[in-house]
Amino acid sequence: MMKIVLGLLAGLCVALFAISGINSTIDTDGRFTSGIPKKAADRADDYAKQLFASKGGLVAVGDERLIKRALVVAGRGDCHVIGSSRAMTIQAKAIRLIAPECQQPVNLGVSGGSFEDILIYAHLAITHQSKHLFINIDHWTFQPRADDRFYELGDEYCNAVRFFSLQRADCAVQQEKGKRIDPAYALKNLRSLPSAPVKEYRVMPAESRNSNEAATLADGSHEYSLEYRQKMLRTWDARHLSYKLLPGPPSEAALEDFRKLLKKASSSGVSVAFVLAPYHPRVFECEVPAMCLALQTTQAASTALAEQAGAKLYGSYKVPGVGAEDFMSDMFLFPAAFERVFTFPKGKSSR
Repeated sequence: MMKIVLGLLAGLCVALFAISGINSTIDTDGRFTSGIPKKAADRADDYAKQLFASKGGLVAVGDERLIKRALVVAGRGDCHVIGSSRAMTIQAKAIRLIAPECQQPVNLGVSGGSFEDILIYAHLAITHQSKHLFINIDHWTFQPRADDRFYELGDEYCNAVRFFSLQRADCAVQQEKGKRIDPAYALKNLRSLPSAPVKEYRVMPAESRNSNEAATLADGSHEYSLEYRQKMLRTWDARHLSYKLLPGPPSEAALEDFRKLLKKASSSGVSVAFVLAPYHPRVFECEVPAMCLALQTTQAASTALAEQAGAKLYGSYKVPGVGAEDFMSDMFLFPAAFERVFTFPKGKSSR
């Protein structure tokens, strides 16, 4: 009996030690209470500082969401682009075509950017002196949980949920402000992050890269590697005809959350515009009919939201004058093409 009791006590001690270890990785000042290791946060901060000081940008590295967070928290940018990888090639000069008052546009787009990512970066931008938000809307944007990578910034997500007065059950694990969060939630986030030490980061000027290295430009936008572009120009991935295609129309709950985001931004003195980045013309051949339907319903929902909020909407999923030659791959536009997207139709809301 005594052995059993001692065994249980030993097991309890091990569990408590593990939880305390998780908590020790959580920054006590509240910056990264979702379990993001301080080393990873420091890496992102250092990369952001070097990016600001660079002329042509830096060779792209991992921890993308942390780096984009570091960019906005450092106070860089008076206008911000938010969205998925389909918006990551929007450069500062394209934004200045429609908002010349933007002195320092910064691109906060992230791979697989979901509605939850939009909440995170909209909150960060609004609370760090942004004047204008340009939110790219993909066909999956109005579907909750289209991608779970936003959990890498779990605490920032829950901060955004509170800021926009939303109701999300996945934030219920958080305790009162100032206390540590549920250890199981921290473990989920720790497992999702890369464990590479600082020395493995290749912080190099973009000009020094080889053809197989992508770059993060000084405005936060992404430049794909030459090798990738040459390969993708000759390749069509049929899976992209239904990429992130989810069943059903746009979620009414997500649309209502978006309305709250727009209302909060307006009350904070921040204007919001929607961007509809075109899809490859082959998508509109409707080889996957459900994809065509998703684009139609999402564009209609975006237009209605913009009209209700008095927001501008730039572009369209099918823009006259933007053809297959404007796509560096079956998913991504060349940066120059966005200059035509933003002037369609001549800077007014699309219909």
